[in-house]
Amino acid sequence: MLGDRVGIVASSACAVHCVAGAVLAGAAGVAGAIADERVELALLVVALGIAALVLGSSYAKHRDARPALLALGALAPLALARALEWEPEGIEVALSVLGAACLVGAHVLNLRATRRAHACAAP
Repeated sequence: MLGDRVGIVASSACAVHCVAGAVLAGAAGVAGAIADERVELALLVVALGIAALVLGSSYAKHRDARPALLALGALAPLALARALEWEPEGIEVALSVLGAACLVGAHVLNLRATRRAHACAAP
């Protein structure tokens, strides 16, 4: 369950990063650090890595495929946002936030499924 909470924070950080980068695009120094491609890629790798580890290991406990399916669904908008040069940039931001929201939703579903599994297993 801690892993899901960490995953929610990491996925939310991705969404905040995308929105902040777009909003602060006019402030040269701040936008440069936030919009750095390496920061974006690092956040994405961390969020997806946590999702893969946590959702994969939790599936064995609750056998509910919905969290993993929602996380897989997050890959499409995240991949599109990264792969294509979007004009205006708002499309890329919207896709990234959508993907991050799907990852957050996957972790929330996973938390609920894990709690249900523990409640059913309790004597």
